[in-house]
Amino acid sequence: DFTHAISIQPKYKEAYFQRAKAKFFLNEEVNINIKDAINDLMIAKELGEKEAIKLLLKKSNSECFTLSAKWQNKDEIFCLDYS
Repeated sequence: DFTHAISIQPKYKEAYFQRAKAKFFLNEEVNINIKDAINDLMIAKELGEKEAIKLLLKKSNSECFTLSAKWQNKDEIFCLDYS
């Protein structure tokens, strides 16, 4: 699974991206918390996954999210403002 792939290779952008997509699908089916999915997308974006920003823009609802990746030295905040 994607979590196992990430544990082996922590900078595997495609695994973060695909895990986020799976979490969004589960959210639609069983209404889980999407903050973990947003965090995965932010990590995928930081690692260079070009499709991650598109999905972030599509799935975020005027909220802010903080990225705290183990391999980063700083937190990143991603906010959307539709005003």
